Amino acid sequence: MKMRKLFFITSLLIIPFCLNAREPNPLAVENQFPGNSDALKVYKSAAKEQADTTTAAIRTSWIANRPGDNWFFSLSAGAAHLLSEETRYLPAGSQLNPTYGFAFGKWMSPVWGLRLNVTGAKLNGFATWFDDRGYGEWYVGDQHPNIYNVKSTNTYVSAHTEEGAAFVKERFLNTDKLIHTGHGDGYGYDFMYMGVSLDFLLNLKNTFKAYNPKAFFNPVIYGGFGYAHTFKEDHRTAVNNIMEKIGGMANFRLSDNCQLFLDVQFLFLPEIFDRRAGAHLTQDMVDNYTIGFTYQFNFRHFIKSPVYEIKAVETLTDRVNELRSRSEAASPSDVISKEKSPVDPVFFELGSYELGYSQLISIRKAAMYLYNHPKSKIRIEGYADKNAGTPELNLKLAQNRANAVGNALFENFGIDRNRLIIKYFGDTVQPFEEGRQNRVAILVIP
Repeated sequence: MKMRKLFFITSLLIIPFCLNAREPNPLAVENQFPGNSDALKVYKSAAKEQADTTTAAIRTSWIANRPGDNWFFSLSAGAAHLLSEETRYLPAGSQLNPTYGFAFGKWMSPVWGLRLNVTGAKLNGFATWFDDRGYGEWYVGDQHPNIYNVKSTNTYVSAHTEEGAAFVKERFLNTDKLIHTGHGDGYGYDFMYMGVSLDFLLNLKNTFKAYNPKAFFNPVIYGGFGYAHTFKEDHRTAVNNIMEKIGGMANFRLSDNCQLFLDVQFLFLPEIFDRRAGAHLTQDMVDNYTIGFTYQFNFRHFIKSPVYEIKAVETLTDRVNELRSRSEAASPSDVISKEKSPVDPVFFELGSYELGYSQLISIRKAAMYLYNHPKSKIRIEGYADKNAGTPELNLKLAQNRANAVGNALFENFGIDRNRLIIKYFGDTVQPFEEGRQNRVAILVIP
């Protein structure tokens, strides 16, 4: 009687835990949207698109890379050109000047990234001069002597008047040489500037095509905002402006860490950027044409975020937990390595070597282990159920299963094939007592 009472009380205590263990997962689509068949269709369509290796990278969800991954540093050099009030009248050779730049940034996904970009150059301009007069106005700036030799704030001087023209020639123009153009004679002027911007990068190939980390050519467009500083020179005032930027790059992959690129960028600035205003233009522009080199720090292939069927995940979890709970007597035979593996086995259906999408749980775990242990390799051992098929067919099936896991690690996660050791035993070895559990590829860290 006492035993029966004890059993009853124990049962009451255990039942709640059993019910909780069997409680449906609240994240399952059928539990979030009960009775909504359309929601399930949308989920299955998204899961199918996510699993499709041809899906454009922009339509794919990606696991965020680690904070220290996929940073890059770039150096560039080339030619800069100022498009200002009358610069277009200069001879073509006189319009271009050397420019240099560097950038530091990070790719957040295969599709987009951010960078801090710094550029600088000495730029040339041109001012038409006729009857000892010029066009437009020139910016004297804050606390610099003006035409009357008085320090004023934000003073502009016109080159139309006799006094103004003399002041502009002395302060701003290079009057040692008169330049003859088809639009009239004039004088050149020059100044140094530096621009700093934060750019948003968009990889065009990954926007429209599937992610391929080994692609040789990657076109990138970008846009950004920043700050441009025209340097002070004697009494020529410094000028600070907000700038806008757009551009495009053609990147050529040399290795996982190194790229060459061609870059064309356009900077849009207020018209006083070159200290000159008027003459029918309300904005200045600088265009840069450069070639450069990029080095990527801690480069890692991006990992596609798996979309799991909740029921499949629960079934696989039960199966893995069952394997882990087996005694040593039920573990693989001596032919199989006895080392404890930090990764899980990959299971297959009867007579198949196709990977179910839920198996990415185990494959991703193996990939993450290899990412975190760059000197390690992994052995993939393929098996088959001896209760189904012939020894010849099962040997081939086990080989295909091991290769399927290896291909997934290489193609989906970018693991070098040299780090993958493929073994297959067919049905000559049965790692587990239950036949269906031998339809498996076991991953072992040697």
